[in-house]
Amino acid sequence: MPGGAVPAAGPTAAPLSPALTSSSVSWRTFHGDPTLSGVTGDLAISATNATRLGLRWMAPMGSPAVSSPVTGYDATLKATLVYEGTTSGYLEALNAQNGAIVWSDSLGVPILGSPTVYQHDLWVGTYVSGRLYKVDALTGVVLCQLSLGTGTDLSSPTVATPPGGRAAVFLGVQDNGIESGPIMAINESTCKVEWSVIPYAQESGSWNPTSFAVDATGEPLVLAGSANPDSTVYALDARTGATVWSNRNLHPQSDDVGAGITLSPPGANGLADGRAYYPGLDGILYAIDLTTGATEWTFNFAAATTPSAYNGGRSAAALSGTSLVFGTGTGVMAVDAVRGTEIWDSAKTVGPDTEIISSPLIAGPPGQQVVVYGDMNGSVRVLRLSDGSLLYSFPTHGYIMASPADSGGRIVIPSSDGFLYSFGIGGVNAPVYPRTTITRPTDGSTLKNPNSATSTTALVPLAGTAVTTGPSPHALVAVQADGGTGPWWNSALSKWQPGLAWNRVYVSSAGQWNLRVPVGRAGAVWQVLARAQDQSGVVDPQGANAATTILPVASGPRLALPVTWGSPTARLNVSGQGFGAEETVQLSLPGVVLANVTTGSSGAFATTLIQLPPRFPYGLTALTAVGEHSGLEATAGVYVTSPWTQLGENPARTSALPNDVVLSSEEVPDKIYRMVPSFVLDSGAPIASSPAVANKVAYFGTTTGLVEAVSTDTGRLAWEATTSGAVNSSPYLDLAGGRLVVGSSDGYVYAFDLSTGGLLWKTATGGAVVSSPTEVNGTVYVGSDDGRLYALAGSSGGVLWTASMGAAVVASPVVDSSRGVVVIGDTSGHIAAFFTGGTAPGSEAWSRQLSAAVDGAPILSRGLLYVGSAAGEEYALTESTGATQWAVSLHGAPSATSALQGGVLFVGSGNGDLYAIAPSNGSVLWTYHTAGPVTGVSATDDLVFTESSQGTLNGFRVSGDNVWLAEAGPTLYGTAAVSDNAVIVGAGDGGLYVFTPYGLPMQ
Repeated sequence: MPGGAVPAAGPTAAPLSPALTSSSVSWRTFHGDPTLSGVTGDLAISATNATRLGLRWMAPMGSPAVSSPVTGYDATLKATLVYEGTTSGYLEALNAQNGAIVWSDSLGVPILGSPTVYQHDLWVGTYVSGRLYKVDALTGVVLCQLSLGTGTDLSSPTVATPPGGRAAVFLGVQDNGIESGPIMAINESTCKVEWSVIPYAQESGSWNPTSFAVDATGEPLVLAGSANPDSTVYALDARTGATVWSNRNLHPQSDDVGAGITLSPPGANGLADGRAYYPGLDGILYAIDLTTGATEWTFNFAAATTPSAYNGGRSAAALSGTSLVFGTGTGVMAVDAVRGTEIWDSAKTVGPDTEIISSPLIAGPPGQQVVVYGDMNGSVRVLRLSDGSLLYSFPTHGYIMASPADSGGRIVIPSSDGFLYSFGIGGVNAPVYPRTTITRPTDGSTLKNPNSATSTTALVPLAGTAVTTGPSPHALVAVQADGGTGPWWNSALSKWQPGLAWNRVYVSSAGQWNLRVPVGRAGAVWQVLARAQDQSGVVDPQGANAATTILPVASGPRLALPVTWGSPTARLNVSGQGFGAEETVQLSLPGVVLANVTTGSSGAFATTLIQLPPRFPYGLTALTAVGEHSGLEATAGVYVTSPWTQLGENPARTSALPNDVVLSSEEVPDKIYRMVPSFVLDSGAPIASSPAVANKVAYFGTTTGLVEAVSTDTGRLAWEATTSGAVNSSPYLDLAGGRLVVGSSDGYVYAFDLSTGGLLWKTATGGAVVSSPTEVNGTVYVGSDDGRLYALAGSSGGVLWTASMGAAVVASPVVDSSRGVVVIGDTSGHIAAFFTGGTAPGSEAWSRQLSAAVDGAPILSRGLLYVGSAAGEEYALTESTGATQWAVSLHGAPSATSALQGGVLFVGSGNGDLYAIAPSNGSVLWTYHTAGPVTGVSATDDLVFTESSQGTLNGFRVSGDNVWLAEAGPTLYGTAAVSDNAVIVGAGDGGLYVFTPYGLPMQ
């Protein structure tokens, strides 16, 4: 929690080196200084030695980092520290010499803006809660904090002292879509707001870093840019917040001011008034008179460089002499700061790159300066400033949108792969990455509590292996309790702390490591992470993870959960014993009280129904019971997960998972970077079967007749089963019964053991089974090409009844258990409802004829049936009678699955359009044209995913904004599964693609 930062020592933080002896090596704020010049006084790296750069160390940050680091020399420690925030809310200080954590804390919400060091303090803002923190830079203790109002912080604060004034922290705040975010000045000493203004004529905010300078008249100015449609640069009086001048860009409605504004002080380069520079998202570089606000010149860099889907304009320019260097849509460019003419373009000197969001750093002595930046392909690059030639490049394992920092002969930059990288002369350039395992505990295991009848904090042994190519390897081991927001064990201080702690442990000559961590009598839930590190500082980029539950002591209180997993909002039964007699026992998950129960005279409480919170994080978490008077405590593990058990996610085929909120809240630079594959499995044959997912295993069929189960963590094959025909049917997972049911073109419906793949039963139909099964109340429903709907006993596969449709049934059935009906369509356009129970199960409730074949799965919701025909029409039918409520014409056949999410029906079509339709009356709310025919639609909280036959995946806000784009093989056939913050698809190239934020493993 904030204020609880714990300095690390011993094995967690190696001794600090006194090698750095001057504050001149510090990079104390975003882009180096309040003018955002991007130039360091460090002369250690230059064009003469940049080719000898290499990796000096890499530090695992616990989660991806997209904010830019800063550095500060600390005279007390006689060392330079690197400060970085992460997307999980960790704020960390690391030793710049070796990357060891000096202290860390958890602010609880993402940190996307860069910190600023001022004297002995560190200032940093948070994204979600919109707070600004002042932290002791040496210890991490929070000194004060203040609210940023309704806005969010994507900006980076600037600390400066106006002439005759006091040091102040200047920060722009983003709007929340309803209310504008202010630009603020905070007294650096007292944390009190000096002024807060909203200079915008319309709702807007600022997400670019603020900058500070004094103009030619002696006026101290704070400069910030606004988001569209305001899209203006504001120069405010740093003492009062009054607007001195403003300058609106040429395309305000669509292209905001996102890059920091780089300032050239009066007199520099012979310009008496000084200048302000920024590259706009409209692809234009602006030069503005710093004193008057008049536009001096513009340069269309988007037109001058290689054509790109991106104009650039999110990279603050670095200014050295007359060379102004900034990111474009295809690399970095240098422009003459006085005349506004191109000097060089890396797209021409090196070759076209992705858009560069990382703001470049300029280092080295005059005449030998270099430009350092990261690209969205994950490479750290160094160019010669004079001509833009490439001197050095190093690949990381994620994209880089952060800007580099200088730490005195070292360049420090984070990647979305979750590592902070340090580069220096003589480092490693062809690393052989170490490998790590965890042998105890195994993932998902349950361990006996080691405490005796009298002990309270016995030690649990953890073990594993670390393999490196060099001598003297060690392992970094982290242990987090109580789920993703819990504390971390710091073995050097023998205590649990809120911030990340890596325990540096010895590795034996046999490659074994061991760590012992205390556990209380109540038991615990732990996540264990391990990363081998070699002598040169190179760390295993994959590492090993294992989650485990440690039971309470047998003689003490304990909880009983018949089912130990559930989705958000799921209800679970729990009972307990061993507490005090007739006392209140509080049941809770981390941060959430679920229930208060009362024990009887024996200290036990009866079975109680608890509900998991609707937006609770996925993964193993701790259910804790504490006696109000006795203080007795017990812990049980609960695995929070949202399985996607079948085509359309549920028997009503709504294809929606409303409580998976991470995907919609993830902040990334652009749609093609929103999610990337955590792995791609080559199954060896085209996958035309939409996958089903549960408990970190994906299940799917191939056109060669295989049914495969694959770990979504490792990509390893768990099991494989064989049918005699192509499997285009999507599996149904019966998690309670432990079986998978799927159809095959050989005419059989198969049931396999969910854990082993062993055949449980198979049942013949009279034709190929392309239809995807579902199961309700122990009965499996599935269609066949023989024109019949089959109802099978889930336990044995026995045929309970069949119903004739008249033509081949390739569509998948939907079931409404409350009304006792199953609905299915056939290739002639006939659609019918059948009773599932009563005196005549399988008898027809109603039927009707649509305009063309029903090939996809209908949706059932609130008494209406939504179904499409191959003629390009989407219908809403009354579930009870089949009467038409409305019909909408589409430009192509509807997708095999639609989605109903957030009160909107989403339907794809054969011409590539995605339709958002009001389910009440069929009015089209919006459409979006994708790159190819839409084969399936699925949804989660505020996001809708489409799968197109030519291999493209798209993600849309429910408002219609396209926020994700990815390619998954040359051909896609089905519908994406959404589970535990991941999107999983099978492709025609045989690949199973697991897309996650930053490419990290599924939660």
